[in-house]
Amino acid sequence: MRLIDRVPTVDDAVIVVRCKDCAAWKRNVGIVDSPNGHCFEHDIDTNGQDFCSYGEYQTNTGGVTK
Repeated sequence: MRLIDRVPTVDDAVIVVRCKDCAAWKRNVGIVDSPNGHCFEHDIDTNGQDFCSYGEYQTNTGGVTK
């Protein structure tokens, strides 16, 4: 039996949404290619690669990112 077959599976994982894909997040205006923006759900500034479990995908992307 291979080692990977003996590793237990995760049973408590939650789906998360990256800030850059979230409907409540907007990229900072005026900064070309800035990874930073503002989360209007939590009223904080974040990096687009951050994530949380409260996020909802933007409806204009359907959860698909570049």
